[in-house]
Amino acid sequence: MRTTLPLCHELTRFAEKNSAMRVKTSIESRWKDYGTKCSIWRCAIFPKNFTGVRALSHVDFTLRKGEIHALMGENGAGKSTLIKVLTGVHEFESGSIHMAGNSNAIVNHSPQEAQANGISTVYQEVNLCPNLTVAENLFIGREPRKMGMIDWKQMNERSGKLLESLDIHVPPTQMLEECSIAIQQMIAIARAVDMKCRVLILDEPTSSLDDDEVEKLFVLMRRLRDEGVGIIFVTHFLEQVYASATELQFFVTANW
Repeated sequence: MRTTLPLCHELTRFAEKNSAMRVKTSIESRWKDYGTKCSIWRCAIFPKNFTGVRALSHVDFTLRKGEIHALMGENGAGKSTLIKVLTGVHEFESGSIHMAGNSNAIVNHSPQEAQANGISTVYQEVNLCPNLTVAENLFIGREPRKMGMIDWKQMNERSGKLLESLDIHVPPTQMLEECSIAIQQMIAIARAVDMKCRVLILDEPTSSLDDDEVEKLFVLMRRLRDEGVGIIFVTHFLEQVYASATELQFFVTANW
């Protein structure tokens, strides 16, 4: 039966100031090494099965504050399944997820519940509305209101300040469909940041970007890292891991 299993090894250190790439197989030893004060996410997920296929087995890792944790693996290795489990799209069968500040393990039954717990995801295909403005996409579902009506002036002003704070150069009143894919992804990230995410999951965000757009995205990722956001970066490109990540975990497929 074809199953997937994460392969965790102690890997080479990155030549990046104050960063080390460490992956351990034991969640108990990881907790002992890192303690609680710097961890914002502890994840131990055991089997996740679909019909006849084990999609995840013994996944464990810790995401620390201000860390970019890269997940790599071939197609079918379970990366997307893990993201869906973490964000409530799929339920996991056993294991636990712990967030700093929560005494009990959290269970996300939906993406909305994951967002409420401080976990946001930006997918490869941006889940925004191209027929709305940048500001409308930033605040969709949570628009500022005045006397029961949408306060367009306040929404545009808040959008402008948010975009400026993240160094995203686009007018709030511009239609999203007029923006490049890279800008659309940055707007999705800005929305997550404004919703006070502590964990940001980026699923193959660079797959449709050129080199200049990739570098702009990395600048934003590093900025969020420096502000204490923990980032899970799913990618196929090893050179991009070396350019951005502080920790790496491989997923491999295996026959069992």
